Amino acid sequence: MCNVFKTSKLRHLIFCMLFTFTVTVIFSKFPFVPELPSEVTTQIIIILCLYVVPILWFTRKLKQNNDSIHRFFKKPVPIKLRTIIASAIMPLIFGLGMILIVIVLLLNISPESTTATALPSKEKFIPWFFVFKLVSVVLIAPICEEIIFRGYLLGRLTDKFGLKKGIIFSSVIFGVLHLQNIFGATMMGIILCLIFIKTNSLVTPIIVHITSNAIVGLRDIYLAFDVGTQNVQSTSAPSLPLILIGALILTIIGSIWLVPFLKRNWKKLTDKGYPLIL
Repeated sequence: MCNVFKTSKLRHLIFCMLFTFTVTVIFSKFPFVPELPSEVTTQIIIILCLYVVPILWFTRKLKQNNDSIHRFFKKPVPIKLRTIIASAIMPLIFGLGMILIVIVLLLNISPESTTATALPSKEKFIPWFFVFKLVSVVLIAPICEEIIFRGYLLGRLTDKFGLKKGIIFSSVIFGVLHLQNIFGATMMGIILCLIFIKTNSLVTPIIVHITSNAIVGLRDIYLAFDVGTQNVQSTSAPSLPLILIGALILTIIGSIWLVPFLKRNWKKLTDKGYPLIL
């Protein structure tokens, strides 16, 4: 396996990210720094700490090992177009179903939370920031996250625990960092790992990731311009049985493709099959 995964410690990367976060937060409080809306500041810190610093750190580690990040982007082994499309859509459907199931359970435990859950959040709409955030979600995030999670983290955890555990651990971390859709993101992480291994390149996982995030981006565009919903108040509690039925249907639809895909590709995994071995 590539030597960089043996010599580059994950705790060193975490320290660099935490140090950058601390410095950035302190710097943003200085009086000479222009005051920005809190959402803008948060997005800048996220990009800097979670994307820029890890990629620069990983690139430097590769260079120290006489390696280059370019080999992660070599021509991929071809896979079917329908696999790419299904890989982008099915985890979203599965994740939405699981989230709705959790919501139903929470509403049964605490019915008074219905109103707070049903009402949309009223945030100040900033056009230029909305475009910036959309580009970040659809383009920047998929490329950076694939380099970090499938390029580095999967390799490091595979070197330490073996390929199957490496896939699971890296995907769970990926899911936790996407807390708003933790089930779908964790499943997406596993699928992207398997596609990376099948194609021996980050190119196809990035395409799948961009496609998935573009679907989420279209949803955000719809919500941003559907201003009429901002003044709509829910006058009655939602029908929990109907929500549960819809959630189960979505989960089943997602599982119909996910389960055979995972079962078929999981059996083929061996530590010797990890891609990009030197």
